[in-house]
Amino acid sequence: MRKLIKWFFKIPKKLMFMIILMNLFGIISGFIVSYTAILSKDLINYAVSQSNSFFLKGLLLIIAVLISHILIILGKAFVSFNKGRGFKYLGEYCYERIMNKDFTEFSKKPPAFYSEISLRTIENLLDPFSNYADLGGIVFIFKVIFYMVTIYTLDRISGLFMIFFGILILLSLWIANIYYYKRSKIVEDNFLEIKSYVADMFKGIEEIQLFEAYNFEMDLYKKTTDPFWKYKKRLYFNDFILSFMIRDLISMAFYLFIIYRGVVLSDPGTFYALFNLFTLIRYQLFTLMGVWDIVRTGITAARQLEEVVG
Repeated sequence: MRKLIKWFFKIPKKLMFMIILMNLFGIISGFIVSYTAILSKDLINYAVSQSNSFFLKGLLLIIAVLISHILIILGKAFVSFNKGRGFKYLGEYCYERIMNKDFTEFSKKPPAFYSEISLRTIENLLDPFSNYADLGGIVFIFKVIFYMVTIYTLDRISGLFMIFFGILILLSLWIANIYYYKRSKIVEDNFLEIKSYVADMFKGIEEIQLFEAYNFEMDLYKKTTDPFWKYKKRLYFNDFILSFMIRDLISMAFYLFIIYRGVVLSDPGTFYALFNLFTLIRYQLFTLMGVWDIVRTGITAARQLEEVVG
């Protein structure tokens, strides 16, 4: 993580400010969304009781939803405007550093490896900070806190159980990460090696066709790539069991608990708000799997760049 942050601070300050501002918009938007759960609770109860406050709460809900969506749109605009600038800067930086490497050191890796490093690896590096589909991999922390606090104010028992739910999900993620992280760099490095090998084979396709060496090359290809595909398949399958299957079983149990609490409270507005908030918390924690995948890919990218580019 330290190396990932170190590489982030290599980008220009103006671009860094834009990325921070983008995430700030996401944080404020998350706070407003959590507040809409309380507004919707009151709105439903006012509608049931036919209270005169129904119109005012409905107007506040409309305003909150509009502001939240405007902030999300502004955040996406910042990403669209600045993401390419970050790639350009880091791409040029890596290219210049690699071109100035000592040739003896440079020749330890094939040219295709350095091409991948200076073009695609930088994208993996920036994704944890600028991937707005996952709110930069940062905003989700604040969203979970906002939703947890809101559900606790509605029902303390549900709030305490949501903390327990979050701990279990994070614990399952931690266990999955222990298994996955040690092996992900092996997969990435092997992929770059195989990519270089396949590129070299395609460069020599004229000689292969001339000498009709198809069977020989296919046998060589399978011997080279089969161990990689088997390792990768086993890694992904085990990661699915540890990351997703356990997560879904935990979620199902807490889904039933929240429904039970909503029925016990006998309050239609609170029931709806609790169910809605749990759905948001569940979605955010489930998104955490994808966010963490982006983060750990970014960490791997930072380590590769540190090792190759310096």
